[in-house]
Amino acid sequence: MKIGLLGGYGLHDLLENPIVNEQKAIFNDEKIHGKFPKFHVFQGEVEGKKVVIIPRHGVAHNIPPHKVPFKSIITKFMELGVDKIITINSVGILNTKYKKPSFFIISDFVNMGKEVTFFDLFEDEAHHTNMSKPYDEETNKVIEDVMRNLGLTFYRDVVYVNSHGPRLETPSEIKRKYAPLGDIIGMTNAYEVILANEKNIPISSIGIGVNYAEGLGERADFNEMKAMMKKMQSDIHRVLKEVIKRL
Repeated sequence: MKIGLLGGYGLHDLLENPIVNEQKAIFNDEKIHGKFPKFHVFQGEVEGKKVVIIPRHGVAHNIPPHKVPFKSIITKFMELGVDKIITINSVGILNTKYKKPSFFIISDFVNMGKEVTFFDLFEDEAHHTNMSKPYDEETNKVIEDVMRNLGLTFYRDVVYVNSHGPRLETPSEIKRKYAPLGDIIGMTNAYEVILANEKNIPISSIGIGVNYAEGLGERADFNEMKAMMKKMQSDIHRVLKEVIKRL
């Protein structure tokens, strides 16, 4: 079993003495100002399992969410023989019944951003990927058991709404457009899940809710969000280590 981790919060710190390679995006529609963006691939072991970790925004966090080379990243996971992918996504909370900070085990999504696909042309046959169960239920159950055993605050069976970014949403957009559609909101997860499903790679996603969306009682503060993420990093590392051990 080889596990792929996709995130942006020091995940590569999980690996001891990792092998690191710099990669370039390979799809023309992923160019930024005419150049292919670069991303890093970390390979090593966690709890005796082979693990591949890719920071979606680059190690310098210089790739904005709407320019992440999603197709190249999923392709690299596939080339390296990854059996399952787990993504970590910072999310805004759309429903104030959920506490912050907390973790979310995502079960479905609504994509309100751009469309992504590997099938820009049906070269051999039509490809209409089934998305009735976009997230891997087996891995989600393991994540749930681990979080419960660790005593963490988490919510399951939540719906992720994918906006476009990189700007945050307005209060009216949240109230009228996004909040009626789901539980949490972000700018990357639906794209990753769509592409992984097109390549038949089981994928699960953990949302980290560190703020309520605009207009839901507080103004989003990016510095506060980063500070909260840093505090939760040790918990997400504990979760991932145990989940990887069990898979």
